[in-house]
Amino acid sequence: MKNFYKIGGFYFLIFLIISTSCHKQAEEHPTSLAAANFDAQFLNPWMNLHLEMIKFTSGYSPPVASRTIGYTYLALYESVQPGMDEYQSLNERYTIDVDFPHTNAHEIYHWPAAATASLAYMLRQYFPLASSSFKGQIDSLEQADSIRYASSMDAAVIHRSMQFGRRVAAPIYQWSISDGAYLAFTRNYPSDYVGPTGPGLWVPTPSVAQPAFNFKPAMQPYWGNNRPFEIVNVASNLILALPMQYDTAVASPYYQACMDVYQQGLNNSAEEIEIAQFWADDVGSYSPPGHSIAIAQIVMNNQSVALDQAVELLARIGIGVSDAFVNCFKNKYLFNYLRPITFIQNYVDINWNSLIGSPPFPEYASCHSTQSATTARILAHFFGDNLGFTDNSKSEQGYAARSFNNFYEFALEAASSRFYGGVHYEFSCTLGYDTGLLIGDNVLAIPFKK
Repeated sequence: MKNFYKIGGFYFLIFLIISTSCHKQAEEHPTSLAAANFDAQFLNPWMNLHLEMIKFTSGYSPPVASRTIGYTYLALYESVQPGMDEYQSLNERYTIDVDFPHTNAHEIYHWPAAATASLAYMLRQYFPLASSSFKGQIDSLEQADSIRYASSMDAAVIHRSMQFGRRVAAPIYQWSISDGAYLAFTRNYPSDYVGPTGPGLWVPTPSVAQPAFNFKPAMQPYWGNNRPFEIVNVASNLILALPMQYDTAVASPYYQACMDVYQQGLNNSAEEIEIAQFWADDVGSYSPPGHSIAIAQIVMNNQSVALDQAVELLARIGIGVSDAFVNCFKNKYLFNYLRPITFIQNYVDINWNSLIGSPPFPEYASCHSTQSATTARILAHFFGDNLGFTDNSKSEQGYAARSFNNFYEFALEAASSRFYGGVHYEFSCTLGYDTGLLIGDNVLAIPFKK
């Protein structure tokens, strides 16, 4: 019996030694807290700042804005992804960089700090001509976040995490330079573009509702040649067919489509006018893709999403709206379709004007319809087909909030708004919406998870 206790005591001693050693190793190699353990509220000031910079920095037309959104939120995702065990980097899918940075498995990382540094880096890069005030806000917000994080986490961890966020953002920005749209904010209206001329083809037409558009040459005529995130979004069935040929005959389908726009403009209800103006998102706004981000932000806050879900959602929407504009502008300049305002003034009523400004690029198809449907499809995937929300993102500009029973309602209303506003034929809104849903499906097929 004494031997039994001696043997038992020996093994117990070995157990204590092993346990102590393992505990010591765990202390030496602690693990980072998973991204799912952090809420996403700290992203709000960064998202607000991004939208304000789009609104008030010269050159950030809708396609240019969509590009900043796509790359910025891809970088945000990649800066947090190592803290999301079920997820994988998209570096290999997009061939961003053969030496794409990785975390050290034996070091702790603070994912909000990495996210902060990534966002700050990308906004600095994509808005080099921003005002000194905006540049100061980036610096102040980054510093405030780092100080706040350091109050509850070792300063070395915060420093390491922010360095990682910048190291991830840098190659993504470098990769973006080769997409065909580098410094696009300086060349919205390239002087070397000469568009086709002839009956039914787009020509600049003055717009009383938005003088900033008047007699502008073609905006971003080469945008459709840019590299998309997903090549499928500019291929095969997403290159549209023209639904009807230009025709001045009164009995023709095209003439009737123009008359539909004309009559709608004369008979808009008070609510239809409100809808058209709410979704106009033109000069001096955060643009249509910015509106999509504002809606995503509202829903994320309502649902109190964690950081892991937030960065995936924003990356998918960013990729989606960016590709939607590449697709849309590819189709626009493929057909160079005449705007309804031009036809109506030439053949129906010289005094007619669109309710909102007719943008300086071809008509077909509606980009707002396309990118809104893409956003709706992605939001519905994350939150379901029947989640209602209220869009109060433009309350400070004096617009009444608008409520929706689901995400598709908002996208359909955004699409209809372009018809009510007189800037698109109804079929352009419908086909743009349908195309946006397909782009959304393609983005949802991207394997973010392992």
